[in-house]
Amino acid sequence: MNTFFEEIIDNEQGNRPTEHKYRKLTALTERLALELTRDFAAEFTSMTGRIYALCKATGYEHRTLALFRKNALRVAQGTYHPSEEDYRYDLKAVCEAVAFLTREPIPERLNALLPDHWRPWPDKTEYQEFVKRIRITVTAWDEDFVYGTDQEHPDGEDIRARYRQEDGAFDGLAEGLYEGAQLNLLSVYFTEEEGKRTACPKLLVLDPDFLIDITAICQCFKPYGTQALNHLINKFMPAPRSAALQLGNLANQFLDACVHDNGQEEKSEEECYREALLQSFETSPIEYTTLPDINQAFFEQAKKQFHNIREVVRHKFTAEDIDIEKQDVQLEPSFLCEALGLQGRLDLLVNDSSKIVELKSGRTEEYPQIRPKAEHALQMALYKEILYYNMDVPHDAVQTYLLYSRYPLLYHIRHSNTELRQALALRNQIVALERLLRNGHSQEIINRLDENMLVDPVMRNSKFYQQYLRKDLMGVVGRLKGMQEVEAEYFHTFLAFMEREQFLSKIGDDQPDSGRGFAEIWNQDTATKQSNGNILIDLKPEPLFDEQGAVTGMNLEMPDYEEDFLPNFRAGDSVLLYERNSEQDSAINKQIFRCQIEEMGTRIIKVRLAFKQKNAQVFQLQSHYALEPGYADSSYAQAYRGLYSLLLAPAERRALILGQRKPETDPHIKLNSTFPNPETEQIVRQAKQAKDYFLLVGPPGTGKTSVALKAMVEEFIRETPKQNLLLMAYTNRAVDEICQMLEGLGERPEYVRIGQELNCEKVYRNRLIKYKIREAQNRKQIFDLLEPVQIFVGTISSMAGKSELFELKRFDTAIVDEASQVLEPQLLPLLCATTSLPDPNYRNNPCAIRKFILIGDHKQLPAVVLQKPERSEVRSEQLRAIGLTNCRNSLFERLHSLQQLLHTEKDTVAWLHRQGRMHEELSEFVNHSFYNRQLGLVPLPHQTGTLDIPYEGTNPWMKMAARKRMEFIPVIPTEPSENNKVNREEAAITGNIVEALYRLHEKEKDWNPARQIGIIVPFRGQIAMIRKELAARRLEGYENITIDTVERYQGSQRDVILFSTTIRQPYQLDVLSTPVLTEGQWIDRKLNVAITRARKQFFMTGNPHLLERSPSYSQLLDYIRKRNPQMPS
Repeated sequence: MNTFFEEIIDNEQGNRPTEHKYRKLTALTERLALELTRDFAAEFTSMTGRIYALCKATGYEHRTLALFRKNALRVAQGTYHPSEEDYRYDLKAVCEAVAFLTREPIPERLNALLPDHWRPWPDKTEYQEFVKRIRITVTAWDEDFVYGTDQEHPDGEDIRARYRQEDGAFDGLAEGLYEGAQLNLLSVYFTEEEGKRTACPKLLVLDPDFLIDITAICQCFKPYGTQALNHLINKFMPAPRSAALQLGNLANQFLDACVHDNGQEEKSEEECYREALLQSFETSPIEYTTLPDINQAFFEQAKKQFHNIREVVRHKFTAEDIDIEKQDVQLEPSFLCEALGLQGRLDLLVNDSSKIVELKSGRTEEYPQIRPKAEHALQMALYKEILYYNMDVPHDAVQTYLLYSRYPLLYHIRHSNTELRQALALRNQIVALERLLRNGHSQEIINRLDENMLVDPVMRNSKFYQQYLRKDLMGVVGRLKGMQEVEAEYFHTFLAFMEREQFLSKIGDDQPDSGRGFAEIWNQDTATKQSNGNILIDLKPEPLFDEQGAVTGMNLEMPDYEEDFLPNFRAGDSVLLYERNSEQDSAINKQIFRCQIEEMGTRIIKVRLAFKQKNAQVFQLQSHYALEPGYADSSYAQAYRGLYSLLLAPAERRALILGQRKPETDPHIKLNSTFPNPETEQIVRQAKQAKDYFLLVGPPGTGKTSVALKAMVEEFIRETPKQNLLLMAYTNRAVDEICQMLEGLGERPEYVRIGQELNCEKVYRNRLIKYKIREAQNRKQIFDLLEPVQIFVGTISSMAGKSELFELKRFDTAIVDEASQVLEPQLLPLLCATTSLPDPNYRNNPCAIRKFILIGDHKQLPAVVLQKPERSEVRSEQLRAIGLTNCRNSLFERLHSLQQLLHTEKDTVAWLHRQGRMHEELSEFVNHSFYNRQLGLVPLPHQTGTLDIPYEGTNPWMKMAARKRMEFIPVIPTEPSENNKVNREEAAITGNIVEALYRLHEKEKDWNPARQIGIIVPFRGQIAMIRKELAARRLEGYENITIDTVERYQGSQRDVILFSTTIRQPYQLDVLSTPVLTEGQWIDRKLNVAITRARKQFFMTGNPHLLERSPSYSQLLDYIRKRNPQMPS
């Protein structure tokens, strides 16, 4: 009997609530679909589309499953309460689907529960003449109509919808359609055509779960032509840096200041202007310091714009025909709109949603007459549609205004339905283009690009285009089309890889029970999101105010959740906040507030608003609120620009990264310092002699940061002339550790940290750039304050987002810690950055970073990648020849492989061979299984001594904890569970071991359970289960013991590690163990990290029958059995 039927039988045991049964069956069918479509070449933007494709491929009738899924969703939402008979029909739908798709009969004991016939099909669905929205799964299309199954009525006939209509806006829709595609039909009128009931939608939205930012659509409007291919080119355009852009940011700051001007009536306009300018100055100090065209004319224009905005807010807003009271508005409100497949942020919205104002600091159209730009007007139209589909605000109840602060002009905007439909058609074309890119068609698309395709014939010969636009446009096109062979292979391979990553981060990955993907916010029910820890509901808000009375944040009081609930949120996380008073309220029918978690307490969560609000009435204090994870495309935008920056990099740097040039060294360079450890001294010497790059492999416990990085910094800052260092890591926690290292240096160097305050430990916040330049009053003073600073520190993402830093500083060396956790395209924006700063020591090399040092361990945790390893595998022989075998591997790992291929590793690669963490009995398995016996001991006293814990009693847990260095406790669950991500039996055993450790050590003076005990689990649900067990034992200080996933534990250590493997089903092994072939060994990176967190003892619990299916765990269990012959099999 297959495991699916076993789970269904388990689900029928006992008296589980109906909603629990439906939830389990839903998860099971989704997992079945994921497993059986694993090898499909097609991709899916929804589970509905995936199940349809599976049924189509196997010949199974999909409607019974579709009806079950619809019923399950209604049960989860509390809108459907099925009878026992109705439930049995849905159970029959699942069982028959499993039987058909797995080619196994339904077990007799299960078959006895099922009806012997299908439920009567309901009558044919009769639609009203007008329906606001219908979502269909596309089954077919022709040159006029698209056909699909209505997800609300999956038991009915396919809908026939006309997409080719009189204005021709959606004529090109068919080019993006595919079987299983999701299509929203909006504002649908039903008519009779040729005797057939036909839907005539006003708007059609392709794959609506793939949200496109309204700004991205508007940026496809160019003076030389409007089309989706501009979206492709925009991906690679270097991040704009200009005084005009800075003026636009400043104008938004001015609008904020003029709306939030409480108590400033007595101040002069000049005073208000200077205060607003200073705030902008504090926000963007490096931009103001480095932009060449920030001059007197800039500040004159800024002052003029401030005056214009102030006058509009004070006088035009209050005019009788406009009637906007500034105390009744909100700034920067955000919306997610699944109906339109859009997301956006407005500049200003009146509280009752009756008026929208969008601010533009640039020019209007000026020929043949002054008028709003088309893209600006359409932006307003799309915002208006969002209010209609999200919040039911009628179109005619909303007035939209464009404020051009340059003049000033305040336009009342109207638009035609044809223009709106054309904008949505452009959105669909972008979605279709994205699908082509992630499926590897970028090369053929780019090869077809030419000026005739991109530029309107009327504009092509115009002076304006030729003089101002052509150079930038054709420069990008020319470089994309002019790539050499290996460049092209590299560029297009990584572009498709990053496109797939972005797609999965939006839609959701292919892993069962993962809950990842931004679209899960509206596609998952609340109970499922709660089981994943991805939503907090029933929060009571308390606004926090600044000195001017504006709301800057909220204290959110949490209710008493169920005992096994554990939120998946931490301080520093970006989140969405919205009003939620019922199951029907969600982030797609409420306004959302983007926030960052400032503090995460047991009862109170403190969040900081991304945009403060003048009007406290924006928040309904009698209502409840919800928090869900936020999402941003910024890291992907950086990666795309990074790929293009490689093409623009100096030829030497490009050849180096692409393995076309060997890294150089200078063996004549000497050290300025001496080091007590010969291995450390040799590593620092090699790092210093490297002229291009140096790689340091640091296995667990070898002191990558505390010893090696520290020694390098000490050496480099003693150089004459002075050297500038850029120190980076992937996570903020690792950056905090770098700061800790710098603070501990004998001659504490001056350094500046780049990043957000909430992501920085409080003790290091005084090092943030805003505090460093706090006393500066002008650009020169900023420059004078930063010029002597040799060291800049931050995350890779923060540094990549601050490219203007390279116009202030040129860096002799960049050192990247945790380099094995960084995807290659994420580093390219930094390694390929150029600068205009002159320097005679750089041999006319414009690279902003002269050389780089990568520190990591490719046998510990890799970068987080959503797509499966086989999908990211590289097949190009040219790329494999330069060490690129899989796009999920880091640049660190690729360059390490490349040095082995080139036989140059003795000069550019070094290993830290001695670890000072693990006892030799713990490190032996790791050393043999993962490090080819290259990992030795320091040794420190705790690494070689015997386990000296006195105990003569009979308690089996205390006896084990006193005598065993390493032990496996087998657990075979006897009770079925509603949740495969928790294991009560293992939690109880973990509690027993922790209690035993308390009893053995609690009389010791230095006993500190939070510092000495660590618990690792694969799922957050198990954290709550173990916490519950510890609480029941009333152990003092138990709440301070860290219980977390292995990903969160990397970089940490404890005397004793307890590892609850938790898994209950074979499919979960993929979460626990994914071995990778590295240097001739199969390396289980997660297991490696789990074991190597332990200094003295390691205890693991789990189901041996499941774990032995994994070669890595089977090997570990054999190792433990040999050391402990009495361990049960």
